[in-house]
Amino acid sequence: MTCPPGRIEINVRIEEVSKDNYVWYYNDLTAGNFSVRVPSHVGRIVFRLDVDSARRYVFDPPDIESVGGCEDLTTHPATVRPDHVIVYDDQQNCGYVTVGKVFLNVQHVLSGLGDPVTPVKLRSSDPEVTNTGGITDPPPRRSI
Repeated sequence: MTCPPGRIEINVRIEEVSKDNYVWYYNDLTAGNFSVRVPSHVGRIVFRLDVDSARRYVFDPPDIESVGGCEDLTTHPATVRPDHVIVYDDQQNCGYVTVGKVFLNVQHVLSGLGDPVTPVKLRSSDPEVTNTGGITDPPPRRSI
């Protein structure tokens, strides 16, 4: 199954608030349970590190868990680049159905000063992905 052509972009900021205590922000928001609601025309969810976070971290492949037997997020492997991850949503299920959880993984960028640095790997909280679908979807936004 192919994914719809639309995409949404989510800015990711990682802040270390104290030793080994990190807060992940999605479009400058954080919450215990964060849900990304995806309309039916969107097939690509782009998680992009902000400038400050991209100086300190690089993405590793995400861990994606299906919910309720939905395979919307797992039929296509994620694309991983140092500063962004693209998760594909083939929109098999619509109508306010939670289809999966995306756990983002990053590791510290190693020091360029020749000093040995132990890589630290971090795992995000679990943004859930909910396909909204249905007739209440807004039309796709068009570029001008």
